[in-house]
Amino acid sequence: MPKKVAIVMEGSRGDIQPYLVAALSLKEAGYSVLVLGPSDCAPFAAQFGLDYFDHYTINTKAVCQSEAYAEAYTSNNFFKLTQCMAATKDPLRAEFVGRMAAVLKNFQPDLIIGCYLVICDCLCMGLALQTPVLFLGLQVMIASNHLAAFGMFPKLPAFMNMNLRLWHWLSEHFANELNKSSAPIIEKLMQMPREDFTPTMEEFLNICSCSAKYPVLLAASPTLHAPLPPDFNSNVHALGALFLDTKEQTGPEFGGAELKAMDDFLAAGDAPVYIGYGSMTCNNGKFMSLLSLRALMATGERGIVLSGWAKMSTDFEGEPDAAALQAYCKEKVLFMDTAPHGVLFPRCKVIVHHGGAGTFNASVLSGVPTVVVPIFLDQYYHSTMANERGFGIGLKAMSSTTPAELAAAIRKCIDSPEIRQTASTVAKDMAKENGAAAFVQQIDRFMEEYVDTGRYLKERDELRKEIRDNSWKNMALNFLARFNCCCEREQSIG
Repeated sequence: MPKKVAIVMEGSRGDIQPYLVAALSLKEAGYSVLVLGPSDCAPFAAQFGLDYFDHYTINTKAVCQSEAYAEAYTSNNFFKLTQCMAATKDPLRAEFVGRMAAVLKNFQPDLIIGCYLVICDCLCMGLALQTPVLFLGLQVMIASNHLAAFGMFPKLPAFMNMNLRLWHWLSEHFANELNKSSAPIIEKLMQMPREDFTPTMEEFLNICSCSAKYPVLLAASPTLHAPLPPDFNSNVHALGALFLDTKEQTGPEFGGAELKAMDDFLAAGDAPVYIGYGSMTCNNGKFMSLLSLRALMATGERGIVLSGWAKMSTDFEGEPDAAALQAYCKEKVLFMDTAPHGVLFPRCKVIVHHGGAGTFNASVLSGVPTVVVPIFLDQYYHSTMANERGFGIGLKAMSSTTPAELAAAIRKCIDSPEIRQTASTVAKDMAKENGAAAFVQQIDRFMEEYVDTGRYLKERDELRKEIRDNSWKNMALNFLARFNCCCEREQSIG
């Protein structure tokens, strides 16, 4: 009988795709896979023949287009984001946690894999069902003394593990916000006391930190991210990005009926500049449209613009240059709702985007110079990387970027032989990676070493017993462990 794996995910269209690739790779390797996620992603999963359960009955696109989320994104504010998530989830908490619990209880997985937004609920379910849990992330963004916390906060000094302390405090705040509303629901559904299914901070750090005890799986390119931060232990793995093959990039999520117009536009002139910001909104769609199209017009280049969830368009009403912009767009710009990145990007001159993990990976893999205009979270990390590695230009926050600055970045990417050569070289190295195969290899190994032997559950039970038996002692020890867990590792490196 095949091993059963449940993959629980949440997020935007770009966030969801790599988890579907992970599910496909496990299915092809012989696993029985069930994917749980938001309702609006069910058709996308069905396109690839995956078993999908919409435990989270929500339209993610509609939620992310709200003014509250746009404000949180624009200000890159962690606390505003958690408030938005609470306002969205709390009214639906009983329903979606109940649906998750019911389907997992029925499926009886051998392993639960969760993304960051649901990892706390996954840990609770893992305890309630006596099932191992692993974390699969899309960015090199886990608790570390050497990475700015969540890409939202200034990187603090490593001295006395100050930066790691911030990570742990924020992670615990995030977990507590989620657990306080989920716990009563799970308690009732599972008919068990909450202390039996509430994870400790140590259990969280064991699967999602620089000093993890179990494999931390990051769908991130080792070509781009090597060397990993020095406090990452050997359990943290940069597997490679999880891409869909270009031949699988078909259907409404990849251009659909717009593909002929795209091909005709590409054939009609010079390679265009691609501009798209996915699910992100900075201020509003009009602000993003004006920034992008004024910059494009200043370069004189042709462009393909993805409207995105911000609904970028040619609505320039009230602007002094409205007529000029509309005339330029009519002559030199194609607007699309969706597009196949793997097919389109290699046919462009420059890729302009927000720096989300999926688009960032696809842009670098294309071998075309990239311009990152960050809005939120890890996008700032990717913007910095573009500058440091030399395959593109990373700008400051979109909210403070001017059309002249964006135009200059596009022009530099077009005119610089060094940037173009570096982009080509990095892409060739990245193309040698196989993130899906590396992911399956790690799951196979974990199943053999920790699941089949019962080792994971045994060690988890021992940890929880030790914490219960030494509660007062562990209050002090846990405090130190959370803030100083990488000291020994750093000393060994030194």
